[in-house]
Amino acid sequence: MQMYYVYDENQQVTGPYSVEDIQTRLANNSFDHNTKVCVEGTEDWKSISEVPVLSGDHKAGNVVSKTQPETVKPPPFSTQQLPPVSYVGPIALTLCLCLIGGIIVIVKTGQVNSAAARGDVEAYESLKKNRTTWIVVSLIIGLVLNIFFIASEFSQQ
Repeated sequence: MQMYYVYDENQQVTGPYSVEDIQTRLANNSFDHNTKVCVEGTEDWKSISEVPVLSGDHKAGNVVSKTQPETVKPPPFSTQQLPPVSYVGPIALTLCLCLIGGIIVIVKTGQVNSAAARGDVEAYESLKKNRTTWIVVSLIIGLVLNIFFIASEFSQQ
């Protein structure tokens, strides 16, 4: 039994709804074919017209129960485009100051950009904050190590 979450005209995520519920709401114009839906347990939002079983282009093979599952967190939905984060800084950090810290920041940058591509605002903000922390820590470690290295070179002369 597939259940669906709906991103409604009030910009709220509601549900879960059964296939039958969605088709009924389509018939009485509560939803239209551009309404965004997401299968419970996934994060892939599509319009109703893109889901054959919902739009009427395909007959559902089994009878769908109207029982609601226990508390399930709906997937995130974002209407805003999140900007990707640049790799220039982390690469410069890796090459100039701190190899290990820079590599970690490059990985964190990839995670932030992945959250941005999904439109997951909560994960994006959290990962971006974590990335910033790693940048600061790596800069401090890199600067301290470089100062000690330079100081030791001058003390040997």
